[in-house]
Amino acid sequence: FGFDVTELRIEGEGDLLIQLERLRRRLAADGLFEPQKRLPRPTLPRMIGVVTGEGGKARDDILAGLRRRGWAGRLVWAFAPVQDRHAAPAIAAALRELAACAEVEVVIVARGGGSLADLFAFCDEALCRTVALLRVPVIASVGHHTDRTLIDDVAAVACSTPTHAAEAAVPVDLNA
Repeated sequence: FGFDVTELRIEGEGDLLIQLERLRRRLAADGLFEPQKRLPRPTLPRMIGVVTGEGGKARDDILAGLRRRGWAGRLVWAFAPVQDRHAAPAIAAALRELAACAEVEVVIVARGGGSLADLFAFCDEALCRTVALLRVPVIASVGHHTDRTLIDDVAAVACSTPTHAAEAAVPVDLNA
């Protein structure tokens, strides 16, 4: 898009939503909503990659969700800014780096909620195209229950919370 967050507020949320819908239609027309959904997801991954902010609550929620599942695999963290004009390229780079690691079987991208401007990095076209073409399934957990970003459309799975993302990454409760 080439927008600065300050420009988003000036343009108004209605204009931004129209532009996001245009991009959503373009990504769909390019066939980018399906590739991730066709990737097989492991029932019990040995290694999960996670892209999130280093100090965010999403990290703790993912850890708690995996502990509740009884999962004892390895996590590989790729910390990136999750809000501002540098976030989308940093998130895309972190995803490419994790996908390049042959042992990583699934990747979670997580961030807590916020305004549309706060979550805008996850509507970046280059980031969405990166996600769509990765070799590993991506589980997106950006925002809260009512938030919807474009990364949700291209990811293998879109989850409403980081805890839900952990459960989607390890769909088997090993404590049962």
